[in-house]
Amino acid sequence: MHGFYSFASFLLKGAFWLNAASHNVCGLKGWSQCIFPFVPSIFLDKMSNEAFNTAMDEATKLSLIFMAVGYASQKQAADFAAISLAANSINFAVPTHKELHESITWLLAKNLITKQGKKYSLSKSGIALMSTAQDRAIKLADIWAILENEFAQIIHA
Repeated sequence: MHGFYSFASFLLKGAFWLNAASHNVCGLKGWSQCIFPFVPSIFLDKMSNEAFNTAMDEATKLSLIFMAVGYASQKQAADFAAISLAANSINFAVPTHKELHESITWLLAKNLITKQGKKYSLSKSGIALMSTAQDRAIKLADIWAILENEFAQIIHA
């Protein structure tokens, strides 16, 4: 569990310069003049895929928000802004306020996250699910895929 949260901390705090012919986030060419949160290159590859930039399916969105809650609340419960920032760090398709609210409501109803005032964190069952995904994969993209599968099964149950 410690390794997962250490990586999450790096993910949220880290930044790097992108050396690419074009920068998908800000449109600059060559060495980018902007810094954006570090994400594994698999997500950068997805950014240029038009199909990926269309609306996420429900399981993808829920797994993204679930991971974001886990990352954002690693030390203390996180508010909407922190969860949105974490989601953006994982994938540049930032959820709208409505999508974030709907996902959090669903995750609360499934007892995967808990609410403390206006802040959220993973519940015991959410921590167990995240740990299981982490135990089965090393790469963030693989963890996301495992969680996406789990959420698809829950949705279709």
